[in-house]
Amino acid sequence: MSFVTGAYRPGALLPLLSALLTGACGDSGPTTTGGSDDATSTDATSSGTEASATTNSTESGESATTSATTSGGTTAGTTAGATTGDDAILCPEGAINFGELCFLPDTVGLGMSPASIDSADLDLDGHLDVFAANLSVNPQRVLFGDGAGQFSEIESFPIAPVGQRDVTAGDVNGDGLPDLVGANVVVGYVTVHPGLGAREFGAFTPVAAGVKPRRVELADLNDDGALDLLAVSEDPGPEAAEGLIIRLGDGEGGFAEESVYAVGPGPYDVAYGDVDGDGALDVAVTNYDSEDEYSDVVVRYGDGQGGLTDQSRVFEVAEGSRRVLLADYDDDGALDILTASFNQSAIGYLPGDGDGDFAVASDGEWIPLQLEDVTGVYDIAVRDLNADGRSDLVSVHRESGTVAIVLRAEDSLVGPRYNYITGLYPLTLTVGDFNGDARPDIAVASSFSGALTLLLSTEPIG
Repeated sequence: MSFVTGAYRPGALLPLLSALLTGACGDSGPTTTGGSDDATSTDATSSGTEASATTNSTESGESATTSATTSGGTTAGTTAGATTGDDAILCPEGAINFGELCFLPDTVGLGMSPASIDSADLDLDGHLDVFAANLSVNPQRVLFGDGAGQFSEIESFPIAPVGQRDVTAGDVNGDGLPDLVGANVVVGYVTVHPGLGAREFGAFTPVAAGVKPRRVELADLNDDGALDLLAVSEDPGPEAAEGLIIRLGDGEGGFAEESVYAVGPGPYDVAYGDVDGDGALDVAVTNYDSEDEYSDVVVRYGDGQGGLTDQSRVFEVAEGSRRVLLADYDDDGALDILTASFNQSAIGYLPGDGDGDFAVASDGEWIPLQLEDVTGVYDIAVRDLNADGRSDLVSVHRESGTVAIVLRAEDSLVGPRYNYITGLYPLTLTVGDFNGDARPDIAVASSFSGALTLLLSTEPIG
């Protein structure tokens, strides 16, 4: 699920600011094969059902630390903290201090093995809801939000096939109600659960999208008002290269025949947006597998008619890069590429120029966003968290069991980083205003604990 919203116009490319990127990210992270979601945690400490949750910040050689004790993924103890220096703030009792931000932590159940989560207003009550794809069980998990940071489950879950890897939502049949659309890598098709209203969803309709669809997106690629289907499949079918599947929607729940576009070996994730300013949506796909010690991102350009042109660009990124985002991280008006690598514990950045090209470092490879002690990056999001006009970075780290927030400093691509321990093996996150205060909140799903960790923004004291 990409975090791209709206249309972007061409903008001047910012300088690479190499002085702000102090060195390369480490490559000592663990290696997994075949896109496996199994790993051993080396940094998170647990004894029985208890673990220590710590929030750390570092800026100009100074640090401030707050801690809380969690039991079974639920915050049992709370500590208000403050940053060092003149900008120190106090948070309300029970809130965690993240520099100039305060978050109230909470945890709710989300079912077994959530592999991906997203958020949208599924019941059209004006409040964001959270929904999950689950790998090992087949109920389609949905949590309905009340707009005040609380969530309730629906009484009966729509049934999805085992092995769902991704899920998104959109009105594909034109009835005004959001539908749930999932990628199911085990059974080999995309599922569409039609929204029925009253917080209910109908039985799914299978939609072919290659043999092993791993990620799915909905977007209006041909500007006809109907949502189209994009999916990446490790095996699109007989006599076809691994690639990106596009099926144009008819606005009534049906989809045209597949169009398959080659993107590289082991495609894992897809993001879309207008990277060259021509009004047509383009796509970026990460390719996880490679015989070399790197992965790559392939950019394919939209033709405005629902297809892709023959033009493409390939960029080397860190080995094992899974997630890809198209987002304006440097705030110059042009979409940039960001990637998350679990294998090399790295976040890659390729600044876009608004004309369809992306800059690389002097050696021709991706630019690392240097973040100290980054481990096992599995998911990332870009959002202005503190309303300072600068995009900030949120990342999920499966190995250490943490979610991290990087608040960008002025004239910099990085800044102080704050960590919070979640449930066991977090894989995925979504960002949105869940408590109605017009500030972004963060939700992180943990695979082993089946928990949704919430960081709900709250006003500082004074």
